Amino acid sequence: MHYQEIITKESDFLAMTSLTPDEFFELIPAFEQAFQERMKEYCLDGHLRTGREYVSYANSPLPTPEDRLFFILVYIKTHPIQVVHGQMFGLPQNKANQWIHTLLPVLQMALHLQGDAPMRTWTDLKLFFESHEEPSPFLPRRNRAASSSSQKCRCAERPLQWQEKAPFPKKPLARRQYASHSLSQSHVCWQNS
Repeated sequence: MHYQEIITKESDFLAMTSLTPDEFFELIPAFEQAFQERMKEYCLDGHLRTGREYVSYANSPLPTPEDRLFFILVYIKTHPIQVVHGQMFGLPQNKANQWIHTLLPVLQMALHLQGDAPMRTWTDLKLFFESHEEPSPFLPRRNRAASSSSQKCRCAERPLQWQEKAPFPKKPLARRQYASHSLSQSHVCWQNS
């Protein structure tokens, strides 16, 4: 499977990668830069590069940056087993494994280069929101009263209604009842052995 087959179907592409085609093409330069930096130091199998530099061959299963980015985004979104993912892209499982382990850190580095990487600590998240002036849709507004007096919070208008329920009588079964049941069942199973 190549990205050209899916990119024309925008809803399918979004379902497979979590990105629109515009977002996908916006990420490609940073992704290719991170990929080239990684391949200067490491081989595809993860060992340090000692010989010649990386060259993408014409018969490579993932020859273009678009194919490589599509490969890793589909893996992250759908998370199939490596045999299935390899079959989708015409790779054996061992090569799919190598590409996955090569491209995951590349994608993370590309997201960092664009400033889109997820925050790993609360401190980083707080600094991110403090440095951005526009309000985030994920945070509550600090001044709700100033936004509109006609919109009121309806949850305070009526009291909560709790129903008192009678506690369930906890009457554990006697140990003999458990034992007699398990003995009668195991007797049938073990009789022929």
